[in-house]
Amino acid sequence: MLDLKYLRENLDEVERRLNTRGGAVDLGDFRNLDDKRRALLSEAETLKAEAEEKERLEKQHRQQTQELEQNFKSLKSQHEQSLSNLASLEGQIETEAEQQAALEAEYEQQSQGMQEQICWRTYSRLR
Repeated sequence: MLDLKYLRENLDEVERRLNTRGGAVDLGDFRNLDDKRRALLSEAETLKAEAEEKERLEKQHRQQTQELEQNFKSLKSQHEQSLSNLASLEGQIETEAEQQAALEAEYEQQSQGMQEQICWRTYSRLR
């Protein structure tokens, strides 16, 4: 029995030797089938490589999606913290504005009171 590997590698020689033994042997069908087999193996390897590339790209896409989701969550948290800080600052500004208005009113009263005292003192001296 012939080894298939040997037969594939030495097809012309095997055909010639078989023909010298007294029979007309045509290994053309074997050659055609072997060529089809090789073409199918090549196609299978190509499809396997494409499938592996697709799987690699899908994995990369999943990782990128996870990273984007994590970045989004982080940005959302930062945004919420910024809004909280903004609300706090607005409250502080409002408190400061109220205190400033109260100080201005107090200053105005004191200033008016001092002006009245100065007027009375001046008036008292002039009399």
